[in-house]
Amino acid sequence: MAQIYSPTYSTMSANFAVSGFATLANGGITTSNVVDNSAAAYQDYLIQIGVTGTAATNGFLEVKISPSMDDSSYTTWENSISLGMVDFSVTPQTGTFSIIGHGAFFQSPKYFKILVKNSTGAALTGGVMYWQGTTIQTSST
Repeated sequence: MAQIYSPTYSTMSANFAVSGFATLANGGITTSNVVDNSAAAYQDYLIQIGVTGTAATNGFLEVKISPSMDDSSYTTWENSISLGMVDFSVTPQTGTFSIIGHGAFFQSPKYFKILVKNSTGAALTGGVMYWQGTTIQTSST
């Protein structure tokens, strides 16, 4: 009997960006609200970031994850783990990232925050962050 592995997805979260993300200044760093994975124990999370601002040939947002084991101590920007970038030379200015897809984690952390640094050359004019948890289920054929 063969095992089939397939993902299941939670519903998409409400916007979990903090106040001020939508107007983040150039060079500024913002940190999301905490995502608590202690009860759901999702294996992975898809993080979607959508922003608006002035298009810039070399502009980008850098996106990182700051994990915590106990929801009291989080890594700094310098010690957080890169998830990727949102390119500001294209439209739409949206990025979707997998927490375990970049290879730093085998399983999603118990608690985490998403950090975003604006390197676009101008302040943002809008922005949202959403997450969606994923789990792998098995079935037999």
